Amino acid sequence: MTPEPGPSGLDGALGLLLDVPPEPGWPDLVRVFGPTPGIAGYRRLARLVHPDRAPAARSGVATAAFVRLGDLWLRYQSLQPSQVTDRGAADGAASAASAGPTTDSADVDFADVEPGDVEPGDIEETVIRTRRHLHTIRVVPRRAAVAKAAGAAGERPDGGVIEGDVALLYPAECRETASGTTRTGFLKVPRSAADNDLMEREAAALTRLTRAGDRRFAAYAPRLVESFLHTPATGGGRCSAPRRRVNVLERLDGFQPLTRVHAAYPQGVDPRDAAWMWRRLLVALGYAHRAGVLHGAVVPDHVLIHPEKHGLVLVDWCYSVTRDPDTDPAVGRAAGSAAGSAAGSGAGPAAGPDNGPAAGAADVAARVPAVVPRFASMYPPEVAARRRPDEATDIYLATRCMTYLIGPGLPAQLRAFARGCTLPAAARRPHDAWRLLTELDDVLERLYGPRRFRPFHLPAADG
Repeated sequence: MTPEPGPSGLDGALGLLLDVPPEPGWPDLVRVFGPTPGIAGYRRLARLVHPDRAPAARSGVATAAFVRLGDLWLRYQSLQPSQVTDRGAADGAASAASAGPTTDSADVDFADVEPGDVEPGDIEETVIRTRRHLHTIRVVPRRAAVAKAAGAAGERPDGGVIEGDVALLYPAECRETASGTTRTGFLKVPRSAADNDLMEREAAALTRLTRAGDRRFAAYAPRLVESFLHTPATGGGRCSAPRRRVNVLERLDGFQPLTRVHAAYPQGVDPRDAAWMWRRLLVALGYAHRAGVLHGAVVPDHVLIHPEKHGLVLVDWCYSVTRDPDTDPAVGRAAGSAAGSAAGSGAGPAAGPDNGPAAGAADVAARVPAVVPRFASMYPPEVAARRRPDEATDIYLATRCMTYLIGPGLPAQLRAFARGCTLPAAARRPHDAWRLLTELDDVLERLYGPRRFRPFHLPAADG
């Protein structure tokens, strides 16, 4: 099918999106995004209907269109041919060409099969061998077991595939070939090779955290087992599609995303319960920022908590920016405070190269590469303007996560604290998450007295 020419303006994009039926089929989606992988069509439409780019008088309709675009994109991706169908072992050794100490190439096929071409039980296991590991994937057909990321922890059918923003996560048993040590994990495979750069960002960020981060806080980020290039191949071993970057992540059990918590408490979480989540989220940011990593997408789907153990992990580092703390003065700087910013007196960093307009292709790696569509309204202005992010960008997003979670019950003192963290100008926001944690503790103690453990219960999801 040849897609119709894409729209060139807001009106055309709105007309195209409004013309899609409520339950679109594959031909309807191809008309919107074009043939697979469709990423170019999605990005073109996202630029056209992004609320920050629309005239003020049309921001409402643009926001609705942007949300609709995100829903259509998720459906388009879910219907793309992306299922694993390779049965038995893939015995081919890793290619000699590797991109780094933990990077291998594997000639195994995550086959392209239309949903519905396989029946439950047809797929038993696929084995991927790299230089360091043997990864055994056991899944059931995608149409029977794909789970949305919001239900990733605990709500996913056993053997199901988790659907993330840009990738599918296949549950796997990962065995080190040298030691025989086995752990459970996920193979994170991008739907499109066009998103290899996002996977590489995640691998670089998690590697930096392992090497340069304070080990006391390592549990606040997923553990990267390895990263390799996967080569889709035909039966004769010939490459049949562009290679895709695969990240292998250690499994997290018992964790739930903030979207799941919000769904369980639609009227808002008690601020006394949200306090430990807010504190741990700032610890996660302080840990990352001191190592020279900006997360770039601190949105509710990417913040996982363990209700019983009061744990928190920040996941999906595909939108991250990794910088050298020894050469980049913006990394780890202590600037501004929530109280000072809210009062208009925070010192903050002076406007400079980090907060100026985009400087061209050479600076692409220093920008947040994309936004998560369903949370586009949470992002600070510098992301939409394609300016360089800094620590204040993550702090803004983290604060929006917590105000989203607590809702209208946010006390006045915490509301003022949050206001200082979400000012439009990045230079006026706090930049030091550790210093901000101390300020948050002061606010919480004034409100509720000394800290004490409060058990947190997350009700079971409906259905």
